[in-house]
Amino acid sequence: MLLASGVLVLGVAVLAALSPSAAAASTVHGGPSIICPGAAAPPCCSPIVAIPANAVTCCPVPTIAGCCNPASGTNCCTTTPCPAGLTIVVNPSTVSEGTNTNITGALTGATVASQKVDLYERPAGQSTFTDVAQTQTSATGTYQFVRAVQTNTQWYTKAAGLQSPAESETVLAAIALHSSSIHPKAGARVMLSATVAPSHAGERVLLQRLRGGKWVTIARPKLSARSAFRVAEKLPARRASMRFRVMLAADARNARSVSSAVALTSR
Repeated sequence: MLLASGVLVLGVAVLAALSPSAAAASTVHGGPSIICPGAAAPPCCSPIVAIPANAVTCCPVPTIAGCCNPASGTNCCTTTPCPAGLTIVVNPSTVSEGTNTNITGALTGATVASQKVDLYERPAGQSTFTDVAQTQTSATGTYQFVRAVQTNTQWYTKAAGLQSPAESETVLAAIALHSSSIHPKAGARVMLSATVAPSHAGERVLLQRLRGGKWVTIARPKLSARSAFRVAEKLPARRASMRFRVMLAADARNARSVSSAVALTSR
């Protein structure tokens, strides 16, 4: 009985030392004191060392940024949990073929830690989404997936009975252009060859040369079964510097993609 009385006295003493915002929260909750675990400054209540037995706790569950945030109009001194939701973010929004992409998001609600998250994926040309990976949320409800992509792709996630919106990513094809010589003789023929990944076999690409500050199409080769081509280009009879590139037009699988320029100097 003496111990209980001592705790109550401590609770009253602590309340007197709390900040004005804490006192206001005490009035709202009608309790003798308000505790905001781990908080160091308003708008949550001031931290204390001893917790009275009849204290009312605010911020009762771990929350992510943007929830229980005065900037969003939510007072942190409240027993109302964050609303349930599931977000997804794809970053970056455009990548090159074979590059890893980060898929992140967060689960909000009363229980957010250690929840199973399923990632559903639909690459270009596929009619349905497929469950391709699983992970668990962190203590604060966040999650992350890392995926290598080849074509334009869409994703969404599911967790705790919730489904996120679908997010998409644009993927650039990888085009590698090569020349049989970078210092050919004037008037000679050089062999320009290129490969495109992922495969765009049977499609045509544009072989271009830089002239007067503009890229001019000089050939429209068709990609072979190996998604490649070879073109012989006759050079001017005089010494000159030239730059070539290859462009793939946008389609359902990949965005408009351009190779790095190849520079030649005839001698």
